[in-house]
Amino acid sequence: MAGMTLEDIIEEADELYPNGLSTKSKIRKINVRESELHRMVLKKKTATIYDIIADNAIYPVDFAVGKILNVLVDGQEWTNQDYEENDNEPAAPPYYYTYENSVVLYPTPDQNLAEGLFIHHWYEPPTYSEDNLDQVPVLDPDFHRLHVYGLCADMAAVGKEWDVANGFIQQYNDLLNDLKKADPEPELPDFKVVR
Repeated sequence: MAGMTLEDIIEEADELYPNGLSTKSKIRKINVRESELHRMVLKKKTATIYDIIADNAIYPVDFAVGKILNVLVDGQEWTNQDYEENDNEPAAPPYYYTYENSVVLYPTPDQNLAEGLFIHHWYEPPTYSEDNLDQVPVLDPDFHRLHVYGLCADMAAVGKEWDVANGFIQQYNDLLNDLKKADPEPELPDFKVVR
């Protein structure tokens, strides 16, 4: 099953709950729901790998640094040092810390290393926009109706139709329970990257 596109989800929600909200508002609501699903229910782990560049300590990441689980440099796990506490009791090097939306390595690497920085982190879904209404959400296609029911509930709440919103929330929760049964989080064994 290919699943529903964002346009399909919005059209379906509009049929179930006619409304005057803009497409931009509906996409924003879908983005919020999908982020909540991945943060609270699905909790998928992933990794991003970067090349290490000599004399470069700062590596910008394209996900929230609060999602980082661990950092490996050349196959060795480095400890996390809180940037705000560096002046008090710094950890023994090597360590990393986060600054703005970057990972900072200390000591600064002194040589290039292809794919030498491995960052294990929680998955963040993409942010959708009106420019990609033909995109299929990353959520399991069997459960795209979660977006339909969630969007309907959010739109009914905007209209302060609480009984209608609660009806859609019930449908959403029923389908969410089915998702939880169908896609339990597997217990992953500890792993170590070996180069």
